[in-house]
Amino acid sequence: VGGFGNRLTDTAAYSAVGVPPERNFLIDQQSLIRMTSDDTAFAFDGYTALIPHINRLLPPLAPDGTVLQPVPGKGTCPHDCDCDVVVL
Repeated sequence: VGGFGNRLTDTAAYSAVGVPPERNFLIDQQSLIRMTSDDTAFAFDGYTALIPHINRLLPPLAPDGTVLQPVPGKGTCPHDCDCDVVVL
């Protein structure tokens, strides 16, 4: 489960219903997508830029909320994904 919103009130609402900060995203006026838990300057350039990172950012979950198949990161991506893509 993830939350995508274009206002801080959207991300606050997602947090209030239990969406974890690492799966809560804010979309700015230039359509850049930022993680609300990420204090870095990295942003995704639209939804398609999330694709290489999707298994790390929005992993499949069991009914109890635990991650079904954790994806180990290689450390080359700023978001510790298993990809080699450099994010903006």
